[in-house]
Amino acid sequence: MSCTAFNDALVLNRVGHEAMSDLLPRIPGNYIAKALQTLPPAERAAAGGIMECFVNVPDLGRVRITARRMKHKRGRSTHYFWSAESVVKARESQ
Repeated sequence: MSCTAFNDALVLNRVGHEAMSDLLPRIPGNYIAKALQTLPPAERAAAGGIMECFVNVPDLGRVRITARRMKHKRGRSTHYFWSAESVVKARESQ
């Protein structure tokens, strides 16, 4: 597994939503969680940051998971976390 940061969130977001279709619901949660754990802590990432991780999933092969940094506020406490946004099949050269 590896992860890569992106600067252009708008282009990746547009591409990710078109490419996602029905692949994200087909991936078991433990593979998504395993991939998101390879990302750096969300507290230190840029606001609205987007990163991607690669993970091997049985029956699908290698996939690229695009994650967005999210924020949850409750009272005076704030929690930052990564949320899987889209999934596409990775090319063999990656």
